[in-house]
Amino acid sequence: MAKEKARTKILASGLAVLALLAGAANCRAQAADPQRAEKLLMERLKLKSLLEEKHEARLLSFYADKAEPAPLRALALEAVFAPKAFPLSVTDRATLSEALLNPEPQVRLMAAKLIGRIKETNLIRQVLELADLDPDPEVKAEALVSARPWTRLTHLYFLEKAVESESEKVRVEAVNSLASLSAVELNPAMMAKVKSFSRPGQPDSLRKAAIGALYRWKSLEWEDLREILADQKSGEELKIFAIELSDKMPMALRERHEILRELAITEPSLGIVWQSYRRIKAGTKGDDDINRTLAKLISTTNQNNAAIDDIAAYLKAQGLQVYRRSEGGWTVRGI
Repeated sequence: MAKEKARTKILASGLAVLALLAGAANCRAQAADPQRAEKLLMERLKLKSLLEEKHEARLLSFYADKAEPAPLRALALEAVFAPKAFPLSVTDRATLSEALLNPEPQVRLMAAKLIGRIKETNLIRQVLELADLDPDPEVKAEALVSARPWTRLTHLYFLEKAVESESEKVRVEAVNSLASLSAVELNPAMMAKVKSFSRPGQPDSLRKAAIGALYRWKSLEWEDLREILADQKSGEELKIFAIELSDKMPMALRERHEILRELAITEPSLGIVWQSYRRIKAGTKGDDDINRTLAKLISTTNQNNAAIDDIAAYLKAQGLQVYRRSEGGWTVRGI
């Protein structure tokens, strides 16, 4: 039953991806070559039929056909291995091992992803080698993700090289994998490198990975989070992650009220305002600046969700007149 559910899930996702691939590729191909467009459509219909049949041998044959487009071959490989679990047979391990060496990056990426999903430990070292040697940064990043559950000190060689990658995505995944190691296993230079990734000027995704790693190593300080929260260039996802981490730090809980209040008043992001406000609302009763900001926020949106409703209830408790609009959102009077 579990295998059938897994295969059905892969079928659904595969067909969805096929639809997207067909839409983008066919538009380009039709503009350039109507005959090529027809050929692409037939290839996609062929794989769609195989996915619906769930016939392993035919899917493997499609995957092995180098004349088929690489993204479709990767989907066929995924469908073959969807119901399989560790330990794989010798034949299945050989298939994935060879796929890791495939000339097409889409196939290598899928093979790495499947090995991580199946937890085929016999192939983890080969996956890690992709993180070091593969020319495609997407494949390198996926290799790091797939090997992460087995990260150990002997992998440090690969991770030290990955944090120096020109690819932001590879650096992010390298930091996420380093976070799986304990601080005592890392040299001070590597920890300093990761800390430097949390500083202003670095991409948000890298700063987020860095503060997550520092927290795991018990090296995160309130000043690291305060710097992110005060940085006007920090994006919504990064700031909310910093706010969530501050929940776990006694020093931050003592010091953060003023900066969260400032965020609640000045941030244009509803997500940041909500995350800030709900942490300080117990101490903001009678705060006209907060009330004006929240009133403006719920008066200028047509959204209806728990966050908006909670703010409306808070403003009512402050003595303001709050009315739900029929088209969504709220009208606030008395401020």
